[in-house]
Amino acid sequence: MKSIETELIVDLRSGVLTSDEFFARFPSKIDSKYLTNELEAALMNHDSDVVEDLFFLGFKFSLFTSQHIKLLCLLLNQGWHRSHEDVASILQTLKSPESVDALFTAVNTRYDYLFYDDSTALAVKCVWALSGIDTEESRNKIEFIANHDTRDEVKQLAISKLLKH
Repeated sequence: MKSIETELIVDLRSGVLTSDEFFARFPSKIDSKYLTNELEAALMNHDSDVVEDLFFLGFKFSLFTSQHIKLLCLLLNQGWHRSHEDVASILQTLKSPESVDALFTAVNTRYDYLFYDDSTALAVKCVWALSGIDTEESRNKIEFIANHDTRDEVKQLAISKLLKH
């Protein structure tokens, strides 16, 4: 990502620029293709700041589509950034069976920066995402979580999701 793009995103985030002003000044077309290309570069470069900026743009302008699922699954299971909960939220919205394994892996991964709650919030978001996918595979993963997770909140959510199916 170019430094001018980063500066403009910061200005948009902070309210210095309106969306219209941002689009008028941004040197690239902001669309799903731009998001894909920049996410691929951020993944390759392990650039957590760019990931955060791209997620901001993706959420603000509703840019995430099914074409991003593979990239999001890769990002969900990388430890070098701090946007795992955002990734889980996006995958929950997209409801793709392709993301089941990545979501399940994330439930069982403890990231150092989420030590304050033993990664419970991330695990909860992943269980919600698995529940929304609603396939036999996702239900099997939720059943495993219900039977094996040691965090009460995660275990109880998994049990409640199983009871609703």
